[in-house]
Amino acid sequence: MTRAEPGAWGLAGVAVVMMTVLPSAAQPVEPVAAAAADSMRQGGGRLSPRAALVRSAVLPGWGQAASGHWVKALLFAGAGAGWLTSAVVESSRVADAPTPQEHEDRAARRNTRVLLYLLTATLSAVDAYVDAHLEDFDLDAGNLESSGVQLTIRWGP
Repeated sequence: MTRAEPGAWGLAGVAVVMMTVLPSAAQPVEPVAAAAADSMRQGGGRLSPRAALVRSAVLPGWGQAASGHWVKALLFAGAGAGWLTSAVVESSRVADAPTPQEHEDRAARRNTRVLLYLLTATLSAVDAYVDAHLEDFDLDAGNLESSGVQLTIRWGP
């Protein structure tokens, strides 16, 4: 069995994530899948916060992509794919360690990368949840200016 370079695994991981995240016009939508997708949408066709959270927890970036935040979706998907790919590569190297100390070090690196993937998935889920909640939020700064509110910061005595 030959080993692929870590960079090749990273590109393959990103390609798989992008094929999963990006919608495909070539695939027909089944009625059951369409009904399930409609149940995750709120009024006005926007994604519910809970659905965005679950999607991004399952696959980092999926909730952002479903909400239309493509830059964040690519960043979270790339980070998640990178951490997961590097964990898989390091996991395959654990058994080949020449010394017990090297075995321990490789296992620790693998575990750290899995932890970083889980952290990325958690941050992606929280971000998608907050974005979905704030989707229809409208701030009118004109009301704050006309109310006479003033803030003064003084430095020194």
